[in-house]
Amino acid sequence: GRPGRWSRSLLRSVAHGAVRASQVERIATGTMNFDPKHVNLGISPLSLRIARAHDFADTVALRRRNYMVLHDQLANLTPPLFDSLPDGVCPLFYPLRVKHKTEMLQRLQSTKIGAIDFWRDGHPACDYRSFPETTELRSSIIEIPCHQDITAQTMSRMAKAVQNAVREIEQPVLSGLA
Repeated sequence: GRPGRWSRSLLRSVAHGAVRASQVERIATGTMNFDPKHVNLGISPLSLRIARAHDFADTVALRRRNYMVLHDQLANLTPPLFDSLPDGVCPLFYPLRVKHKTEMLQRLQSTKIGAIDFWRDGHPACDYRSFPETTELRSSIIEIPCHQDITAQTMSRMAKAVQNAVREIEQPVLSGLA
């Protein structure tokens, strides 16, 4: 609501001011560009302290549990990208394969599921025709969150919402292919 938006705006403003005052060079992450001069950047002392205090085994277990809730409840509706979750894998999201990506994203986001359009854009220098499997993934995969902060109850609610959306949007297409 309004108080939350105001608080967030204030916090962002204070954070941006602190960064400007510290004269720290900001390095963009999550971009399609790699700058070799940034290869030796290290973690900040505060981030290192937070990381050392974190229970990574618990995070892995929770993410795996959440992933498997989605896998177990969705595999019969839409073919999973992976048949199993190998030991040691710590998933960030469940890759949901769909035919109607835009419609599915809108539906899921309208039910408050933070679904994301997975890896939509490629690098302009890459000829997409040379990599048809990658092109198919870009056009059909939606990220369904399964991170460690999602409770079992919320995961069940999410799985049901995704099931309903898949049945309503995807099933007519999938059954028409049989």
